[in-house]
Amino acid sequence: MPRLSALYLSYNVIDRIDDDALMLAKYIKRLTINGNKPLQRLNLTSTSLVDLNAAECSLNGTLDTSHLPMLESINVRNNRIARINEDGFQQNPDIKIILLDDNSIEKVPTILLGLPMNRLEQLCMDRNPLQPCDQTDYEIRGLRRSCLDDDNPLHEFENYLPTTTGKAVYKKTPIHLRSSDGLTVDLSNREIVYIEPDYLVDDRNVTNVLFDDNRSFEFQQDTIFLRSSSVELISLKNCSITTLYEATFKELPNLETLHLQGNQVQSIHSHLLFKNNPTLTFLSLSHNNLELIVANAFQNHSQLEVLHLDWNGHLSNSAHGPFLLSTSLRKLSCRHCRFVRLDNMTLTGLPNLIELNLEHNHIELLEADALQWTTELKYLNLRHNRLVVFKPNVNQLNHMKTLCLAGNPQFDLEQLLLHDIPKIKQLNKDCQDEQFSNNLVERYKLIKEAKHGTMELLQKI
Repeated sequence: MPRLSALYLSYNVIDRIDDDALMLAKYIKRLTINGNKPLQRLNLTSTSLVDLNAAECSLNGTLDTSHLPMLESINVRNNRIARINEDGFQQNPDIKIILLDDNSIEKVPTILLGLPMNRLEQLCMDRNPLQPCDQTDYEIRGLRRSCLDDDNPLHEFENYLPTTTGKAVYKKTPIHLRSSDGLTVDLSNREIVYIEPDYLVDDRNVTNVLFDDNRSFEFQQDTIFLRSSSVELISLKNCSITTLYEATFKELPNLETLHLQGNQVQSIHSHLLFKNNPTLTFLSLSHNNLELIVANAFQNHSQLEVLHLDWNGHLSNSAHGPFLLSTSLRKLSCRHCRFVRLDNMTLTGLPNLIELNLEHNHIELLEADALQWTTELKYLNLRHNRLVVFKPNVNQLNHMKTLCLAGNPQFDLEQLLLHDIPKIKQLNKDCQDEQFSNNLVERYKLIKEAKHGTMELLQKI
C-alpha cells in the first residue's frame, strides 16, 4: 500500500510497533492507535507523519519525537510516560499541538515553553505528578486549550503548583510511610510544598495523617488540604502555614484532632473555618504568631473541648468583652501569651470551662466577679504573671480544686490573708509550689504579730 495516508488501529491488542514500521509508507500522515493497552513502547521513524494519536495505551519511559520531522500534532494522553526528550521536539519545526495529560511526567518541559510563538499553539499537561517550577511562560503564552481540567481551575497545574523549591506529592505516585496497623500515614519531613487533595481519597482505612516538619508547606486559598471520610487526626507541626481558609478542612467531615503547632498563623478571623468538621474536639495552635481570634470563632462547634494557644506572645484579651464564645470548651491553655487582666467579661462566653492555664502572661488584675460565670472551673493557673490585685473571695470558689498563684513578684499577699489560709493552701497543693504556701503562712504570722503588737501599743496609749 505505497500511497497509504492514514492508518486507524485503535482499541486493538497491539503490543509492539517496530521503529521502522512506517519507513516505506512515504505518504502516511496520520497514525491512530488509541487504546492498545499492551503497547508499552513507541519510537517511530517517519519522514511524512503529521498526526500521531496514541492515547490510553501503556507507553512508559521517555517520549521521543526526534525521528518525526513533519510532526504537527501528538496525543499521548493517559499513558505512563515519565520523561520527555525535549530536544527531540526541536526536530519538529511544525509542531503545534502536544497533549501529555494524565501521565507520570514530573518535570514541566521548559524547553517546549521556549519554542517560537508561531509554532506551539497547545500544550496540555494536566494530571501529571509535576514538580514545583515557574509556570509564568505557560500562562503568558496561553497554551492551555482543551486540556482535561479546563473546567476545573483548581486542578489546573499552573494554578496550584508552587514555584518554591520542594516536592509535590500525588495520589498516583505515593511516597508515605505507613504504620503496621495501616491506620497512620506519615508524610513528615519530606520537603513537601504541595499535596494533591485526593491523595488519600480512596484509602478508607487511614485515620491519622502526620505531616510535620515540611518547613515550606502552606495552605492555598480556596483549595482543600485533603479529601477523606476516614481521617480523624491530622498533625501539621512546624510547617509554614500563615493562614487558615474556609476551604482548607472542608472535605474532612470526621476530623477530631488537629495539631498546628509551630506555624506562623496570625489570626483566626472567621467562625466558618471548621464548619464542616462537626466532630472536632481538640485543636492546638501553640507556637504561632496569633494576634487575633474572633470571639465567635468556635461558637458553633458543639464538640470542641480542648484548645491550646500557648506561646502566642501577641495574643491578648485587652479588649473589654468575652475572649471566646463556646459552651463546649472544657480546657483552655494560653501559656506565654499577652493577657493583661481578667475582668467580669473575659470568661463570660465559657460557662463550662473546667481548666484554664494562663501561666506566664502579663495579668495584673483579677476582678472580684471575674470567675462568676465559670461555675465548673476546677483548675486555674496564674503562675508567673504580674498579678498585683486578686479580688475574688476564695471561700466562695467552692467548685475550685486548684489555684496556682506563685511567681507573681508584685503580688500583695495581704489580700489573700484576708481569706481562709487553709483554703488557700488546699487550692495550692497540686501546683508544686510548696514554698508559696509556706510563704503565705510565714507572712500571715508576721502580719498577725505586727497587728498584735500594734494593738498592745494602742492599749498602752
